[in-house]
This record gives sequence, C-alpha cells and structure tokens, in this order.
Amino acid sequence: MKDVKALFALAPTAPVIGMAIAPQQAATNSNLSFLFVAYTLTWVAFFGYIVYMSRKQQALRRDIDALKKQLEDKQKSASLPGTGR
Repeated sequence: MKDVKALFALAPTAPVIGMAIAPQQAATNSNLSFLFVAYTLTWVAFFGYIVYMSRKQQALRRDIDALKKQLEDKQKSASLPGTGR
C-alpha cells in the first residue's frame, strides 16, 4: 500500500507551464505522433489508390472507344458495295 501511495504522491495532478512533461504524458505524445503518421499514411494510400483507379478507368475508356471505332469501320466496310460479302 505504501508503494501505491508513493506513486500517487510523485504523479503531478495538473501540468504546469514550464514544468517538465511527466513520463506518462511524454508516452502519450509519442503515441499520438505514431497515430498521426498512421492516419496520414492511410489517407495518402487512399488518394493514391483513387489516382491509380482513375488512370485505369481512363485507359479502359480509351480501349473501349478504340474497339467501337474498329467495329464501326468494319461495319462500314461490310456495307460497301463490291466488297464481296
């Protein structure tokens, strides 16, 4: 019981400006920086994925347009007289 009382006696009840940060607060601040880094990396990865998917969609759109043009050209050449089809 004496040890518990001694620990509570050493712990500051309220931080004072200009006073050294208590070890528990330093650990909390350190953990918050890791949380901020993880949060930031998550958003960067999310927006990177959005950019990646946007580019893939644009490439697919170009491929679809090229296929449509090929199909139209093939239909036009098949409908021309004298092609033998």
